[in-house]
Amino acid sequence: MTPDVLIYAEDPGAANFVVQLPGKLKELGVKTLLLADGLAEKVFHERGIAYEIAPRDKGVHEILAFYSPKLLLVGTSENKVSMGLALIDAAKQLGIVSVGFIDMSVNASERFCGTSVNPLKHAPHWLLVPDSESQQCYVKLGYPVENIVVSGHPHFDYVQEKRLQLKLVDKEQLGQKVFPDAPSGRLVVVFVAEPLSSLNLAASRYVPEYTFTGRGKSEGRTFIVLEEVLDALAAVEPKPFIVVRLHPKNKLEDFEQYKDEVDAFSYGQDPLEVVWAADVVVGMSSMLLAESVLLGKPTLAVLPRDSERKWLAGAVSEYIPVVTNRQGLQDICSDWLGKLMRSEKIQHKPYVVDQSDDSLARVVSFIQRQLANQQPRPLIEDDKLILRPFSKDCIT
Repeated sequence: MTPDVLIYAEDPGAANFVVQLPGKLKELGVKTLLLADGLAEKVFHERGIAYEIAPRDKGVHEILAFYSPKLLLVGTSENKVSMGLALIDAAKQLGIVSVGFIDMSVNASERFCGTSVNPLKHAPHWLLVPDSESQQCYVKLGYPVENIVVSGHPHFDYVQEKRLQLKLVDKEQLGQKVFPDAPSGRLVVVFVAEPLSSLNLAASRYVPEYTFTGRGKSEGRTFIVLEEVLDALAAVEPKPFIVVRLHPKNKLEDFEQYKDEVDAFSYGQDPLEVVWAADVVVGMSSMLLAESVLLGKPTLAVLPRDSERKWLAGAVSEYIPVVTNRQGLQDICSDWLGKLMRSEKIQHKPYVVDQSDDSLARVVSFIQRQLANQQPRPLIEDDKLILRPFSKDCIT
């Protein structure tokens, strides 16, 4: 198949951004091909989306020549030598319009630098970003504002649809499915773990500015916050059933020291089902916290620095209560769980997506506009590429 649109994704966040896109474009007669690498392959497989594994034995120019797309979409990843960056560079040489899609504003300066110190070294011709905060991050880096499209996050549309489906499911039965060892009637608290950031390793480790220290021996951000949460929950009676939801990049053995304090570790199950079956969701700045808010769950961000509030996902962040000190964490755990035990509602502001502001529709509309320009495909003569420099006229 010669696709109109070639999409490359490597990280789970990027995969979630585009997972609904091929089906929607197909309805409009637009041929799309997903190239998957890394953990994105797992996301596409679990969602039943057709994809091809990115060919590691081929050069990026050869890949683009073979597929000959009109438009290239690349999701950012934490891999500084990602094939996605090389595809963007090759697309510029071949006269193919390239588009980068961003799932969060965090680490904006690291997403297109590769192994260089230039934050825009491998930047594409266009950016699709989820919110105005992300837009401003790239404008400050020197990226032209006129080439940034604030699309919203298509995955949030999916989460809203999933919420409607989950509302029809018996919560107790779902709880038995995802938390089979949880005693009936016991409150379930899910802690959302995060991995070390390979884009910015320092952001995942203790610094003197931290207002949480954990138990004084751990340096990893996730472990420090987990220890604080475990200690706060230990003071609550009756003690809740504690679940640690692992990120796809986490390793279970890294949490070995907490196995006697954690009732269950969650990995492999549908993360939205895990959140729906929980009573309270606690984490740091993972996208799963934003998803939890969209599902209407009491959600708490425990941050070791107040400055990390900006790491929370865009427009949803204002709906997530934040604590940055031990006393605040203990107070809110006692208050929330006490109310739930008394069958009282926790007062939290529900986030409602404006259905007239469909993020997926925005992305599709952008792609249609680009394809309407009839971008030239790479030229191939006698099985050899004829390289053409990118022209600004291609994207106006």
